[in-house]
Amino acid sequence: MFNRRNVLCLSLVIGLGACAAPLPENTVPLNRGGQAVVHAPVVSSDSVAVLNGVGLQAGGVIVVSITDEEELSGTYMLNERGIATMPLIGEVNLTGLDAEGARDYIGAQYKDGYLRAPEVALEIINMGAQSL
Repeated sequence: MFNRRNVLCLSLVIGLGACAAPLPENTVPLNRGGQAVVHAPVVSSDSVAVLNGVGLQAGGVIVVSITDEEELSGTYMLNERGIATMPLIGEVNLTGLDAEGARDYIGAQYKDGYLRAPEVALEIINMGAQSL
């Protein structure tokens, strides 16, 4: 019933089926140039605070707006240690924080010797990598 040809065909079908299977959860697909293709969710401070139990990570991107302080507002990417470098306050470690936590932490840093009552808005554009 199972001759060599049938077994070979069955192996080929199973092998090709595996090619069409979705990537494992921690795998990042690459484009033709070998660069990672990442589709990250957009999260605002009004959205769910932490996705999948993980806050901001290395590679995360945030947009910070401080009322009446245009020169302090901007888009920041967290480095490989989860740190964003911001005007006046320098390096701020935001690893593991959600939008609200990051906003409050940045506001506290600016309030500590720089601004009287900073009004900080923060939007998370990309949570960043869960592992590098």
